[in-house]
Amino acid sequence: MRNCGIMDGTTMDKGTDMGTLRAPLQGRELISLAQKLARDAERHAILSASLASQADRLMVAGLQALEPRTSTLNDRGLQGR
Repeated sequence: MRNCGIMDGTTMDKGTDMGTLRAPLQGRELISLAQKLARDAERHAILSASLASQADRLMVAGLQALEPRTSTLNDRGLQGR
């Protein structure tokens, strides 16, 4: 399996052939990349939680819409007569 280069500290040089690697990343570049990836992961986690919450609300609304409308009879006291 081919490594993408991030984990071994090398990157693809965008200005030349796709197979050409440039010098190993410096420590600051690795830290910067790690911070960017962490921010991206956090944004995705927030979005995922928001979508899950919306799905929960839609599920509850759908279930409520499918419930029989017998509660109005119970509220009026007409059910047992």
